[in-house]
This record gives sequence, C-alpha cells and structure tokens, in this order.
Amino acid sequence: MALGLPYFNVVGLPDGAVRESKVRVVSALKNTGFELPQKRITVNLAPADIRKEGAAFELPIALGVLAAARLMEEEPLGRYLFGGELSLDGWVKPIKGVLPLAVAARNGGFEGVMVPTANAAEAALMEGIQVLPVRHLREAVEHLTGAHPLTPYSRQAALREAPRGPPPLDMADVRGQPDLKLALELAAAGGHNVLMCNTSRPQRRQKLPATGARVDSNIQQGPLPRGVQGGKNGRERHEVLPRKSPPKPPERFLRVMLNGET
Repeated sequence: MALGLPYFNVVGLPDGAVRESKVRVVSALKNTGFELPQKRITVNLAPADIRKEGAAFELPIALGVLAAARLMEEEPLGRYLFGGELSLDGWVKPIKGVLPLAVAARNGGFEGVMVPTANAAEAALMEGIQVLPVRHLREAVEHLTGAHPLTPYSRQAALREAPRGPPPLDMADVRGQPDLKLALELAAAGGHNVLMCNTSRPQRRQKLPATGARVDSNIQQGPLPRGVQGGKNGRERHEVLPRKSPPKPPERFLRVMLNGET
C-alpha cells in the first residue's frame, strides 16, 4: 500500500478473470465488514513472466490486502497455501486445480491448505498436510486471527457420511463363457480394448461399444495425473476424483467371438 488516490491494481501478467478479481475482492471485504484505508493498493503476482489464470487468487489476495492494511497479522499467512473464488458478499466458491495446490503445500513444507469447502475432499487426497475447508471470507480471517479456529477436514469422517453406491461388478457373477472371461482378463491385464460380437445368429448380431477394460486393483493413482484431471473438471464436479482410469479410445481391439473361435 502507498499514499495517493484510492486505487486497486493487479500486476504480474494476469488474465481477464484475475484482473476482474479486484472488484470482487473489494466488494467481498466491504460486505464482510472490513474498511480498507484510502490508499493505492498494488497486488504483485510474481513471477511476472508466467501468466496467471482463473479466480483462485481472490481469497489469498483478500487476505494479503488485510495483512497489508494491518487489519490482521501477517505471520499466520506463511503457514498455509490459499485458494478460492470470492463472491461479492464474501462467500468462497469452488475452484479448479486444488490437488496441485495441495501437492505444492506438502512439497513446500507448509502446514496445509485453506480451500473452499466443496474442494476439501479433493485436497485431502494428498496426505501429510492439513486441509481447512472455508465457506466464507469471515471464517478464514477468524481462523487466522485465532478467534474461531476451523475444523480440519477429516477424510475418514467424510467417507463414513458419504452414501454407498451399488456394489462393483464381479467377473465371478458370470456363469459359463470361460473363453470369453479369459479373453477379457488378458485384455484387462494388457490394457487392450475389447470388441465383442455374437456371430451365431446373424439376424440378431449385436456389437457392444468398445470400451477400455481395466483391472480394478483399488490402487490409488499418483497425485500428478489426478491433479491434471481435477484441474480440468474441478468446477463441474466437486466430489472426490474417481480412482478408476477413464476409458481409452478404441485404438486397439481384441476381437472375441461368442460361440465360435476366439
């Protein structure tokens, strides 16, 4: 902050959404009850040679402005990484790319991350850090000042409260067809696609859509590919990222003839 006419500017190669964040940040701070000093405010998003995209910078910008205005202590900000979009009335909205943020927090030695409540489950996929779900800007400030500490997100408690889905399909439920099951197992082990067609009755011939066969080993994927998926679809869905790999396009096929030669 500097003396001069009141002005709020964001520098550091921001895109359109980041440039517009100054309007939402100022409005959220005022509607939350904070009065900013009448000074020039410049937000520097370093490094300047990397383009900044998205609305995830709004929550950390708001907290940084409060610390620069001496409305809260600056020391607690160094313990966490922050991410969240602010509405005009101060509510924190979900964002993309929360899992890479959690990875950076763990690799950087931070205590944890403070993210929107809708993204807490995704951030909790990264073990070894504290995940603080926040719904409103006021909650974030009260936690950092010690007035009302937030309850860290518990992955085990969320799994207990989550509704249970249908049981997974099991190859043991299929009666007979030993050749077909063997072919499917081989395709799943080799990561091949499968095209099944029934040639015993040409008038009733059916072709199933080619899908990627997978072995469900319940092994968690690494954080990097799942982080990429979360950055792509984080806004459309806010639940935990799936454990299964998405189906591959039918580039290769393993033809299986039912009631015929394999």
